[in-house]
Amino acid sequence: MIIPIDRATPEDAPFIGGKGATLTRLTSLGYKVPRGFCISTQTYRKFIEATGLNHKINAELGRRDLDSMRWEELWDTSLRIRNLFNVTPLPEEIRTLLLKEIRRWPLPLVVRSSAPGEDSGSSSFAGLHESYVDIRKEEEVLEKIKLVWSSLWSDSALLYRREMDLNIYRSSMGVVVQEMISGEVSGVAFSKNPLDGREEIIIEAVEGLNQKLVDGEVEPSRWIIDKGSNSVDTSTQAIEVSPLLSREDLETLSATIRKLEDELNFPIDLEWTLRGGTLYILQVRPITSISPSEESNPWERGDKRPWYRSLTLTFSALKNLRKHIEEEIFPRMKEAASYLEGVDLDEMTQEELREEIVRREGLYTKWRNIYWRDLIPFAHGVRLFAKVYNDTMKPRDPYEFTRLLSSGDLISLKRNQELRELISHIDNHPKTRDALVSKQLDDLDSNFRNRLEGFLRKYEPSTFKGEKIFSGNNNFIEFLLNSSKGFSERTFSSSKELEEEFLSRFYSDEGEKILEVARASWKFRDDDNLYLGRIETGVLEATNYMAKKFGWTGDLKSSSLHSPYAPQSEYKNSQISVRRFTGQPASPGIGSGKARIISSPREIFQFKRGEVLICDALDPNMTFIVPLASAIVEQRGGMLIHGAIIAREYGIPCVTGVVEAVESIKPGDYIIVDGYSGTVSISDL
Repeated sequence: MIIPIDRATPEDAPFIGGKGATLTRLTSLGYKVPRGFCISTQTYRKFIEATGLNHKINAELGRRDLDSMRWEELWDTSLRIRNLFNVTPLPEEIRTLLLKEIRRWPLPLVVRSSAPGEDSGSSSFAGLHESYVDIRKEEEVLEKIKLVWSSLWSDSALLYRREMDLNIYRSSMGVVVQEMISGEVSGVAFSKNPLDGREEIIIEAVEGLNQKLVDGEVEPSRWIIDKGSNSVDTSTQAIEVSPLLSREDLETLSATIRKLEDELNFPIDLEWTLRGGTLYILQVRPITSISPSEESNPWERGDKRPWYRSLTLTFSALKNLRKHIEEEIFPRMKEAASYLEGVDLDEMTQEELREEIVRREGLYTKWRNIYWRDLIPFAHGVRLFAKVYNDTMKPRDPYEFTRLLSSGDLISLKRNQELRELISHIDNHPKTRDALVSKQLDDLDSNFRNRLEGFLRKYEPSTFKGEKIFSGNNNFIEFLLNSSKGFSERTFSSSKELEEEFLSRFYSDEGEKILEVARASWKFRDDDNLYLGRIETGVLEATNYMAKKFGWTGDLKSSSLHSPYAPQSEYKNSQISVRRFTGQPASPGIGSGKARIISSPREIFQFKRGEVLICDALDPNMTFIVPLASAIVEQRGGMLIHGAIIAREYGIPCVTGVVEAVESIKPGDYIIVDGYSGTVSISDL
């Protein structure tokens, strides 16, 4: 199960994975490679079979057809599988064997993934699996080995499962453990220009370790060397008083790169470090081709997988993006929405109105693209925190980390609190109730009437499926009356003890900084859609006014505006007849009640306390009915969708990714929702 890098043979290649085989070959060719050992793929198989993890992984992968799952659902699946590895101890036999070998090497160590085929000439799965550097404790090395194993089922790997032939019964993961070489200068290099394939050697270097360069946290010095003339074109970053690399260093690197490309017989992507004048090869793999930029945005292309993978930002990038969102994007979005809400359409001619619609559609398109470019990536600060929290705390519940993110500062929660105060007033003032029941609004006391009118005025722009939700007072007043004594308070609050325990695991304020960004990410994920929704409302208002006043139904883009963040499910099968469904557990607990399917604004106000909310995707503008629900079931999946976020804020069971929900569950069916297991059942009660 343990094979030293300098003793491995070509016959060992199938058992030590692609990276292990490449490093072994480089060692045999005389290149300087950090010493270490390979943990065979058989060890991975033995671990998952001895602990029963193979069956648990299979159960997670079998919840739904992976082809029907959104990328957010794949991330959820990957997170749960990763946590299974986190909380499953190594069998004593494997633990003893690994510790014995680890103790032969000086700390710190590096732990790298080495899946079969990884870094080979036939394929390159760069970035799909995990690697860890600068590990300074024996127990931590063991934990990182398990995390490398778990990365066989990373969300990126699941996206490329067909290309990798990923299969629970056949797939395995090798691990490479090496000495940590702390060079004075480190970097990456390419034997061809990865952007256009030109015959150029590109060398990038940073002072110290390579990690910040790989993570994109520092700007490297860069040299471009023409293969034909051997001339060096330095970038402005590399023109320094004391350059990181001397002419001799560049010549050594260039010669090594040419030689490696010839011997491996493919264009190479190289990670290297220089220590004491000695060049160490850390990693070599085929260049992952980067296609020339297309005209369309990356989130609009046919194959969105490269964009999905780009959403995983570093902590440093998330901090910078947060500042940009708070100081620039949100203020400008609110300013744009307020401007649209202040324009008087009544004074416009038909031609002026037509021009106004075009202008508004352009404005909406601009902000929708900013939403996809900046706001969605920032939402994945929650992803980063989830991994850090689970790896640190190893909780049984893989979603326990959300207890530290709960915040009453969400716009939707503030709206719900205002609504609850109105309902509470009705409950405690019989005269107010009588006036509302008889629709004698003039009999309302001035304080309540002002609060009611202020609420409607404030949230009047809210839309669902392209229609204003609060356009008519009668439906809303009936909803207030029906919600009497049934509008829940937030029961879910952050755990101070849990937070203190998490932060105590860090020697510096790193934990606090990560938590701060995660909380902003959690909050923005809900708020950003409400801001964008206000701009969308401005477009819909103008187009509806045009149709009403001039009877015009021109070719407008507004038909594609509805819910840009929650596309309608494509699953339509009226023949489905199922009594039990499996989705993704999104908020813990068990709830039951009669099913209420919400697909239009009118149905929102028909919702009654104790019912189970069934919908394609919970729109942020309709979350004010959530406090009345006993449970939530959504067709759209993912822990970061709004239904899941709000359900956890209120402590309401929620299951997402139930693709048959709207088609198979009938209004009035008695539903049992298990937010622990992710199952939804139709009962005969």
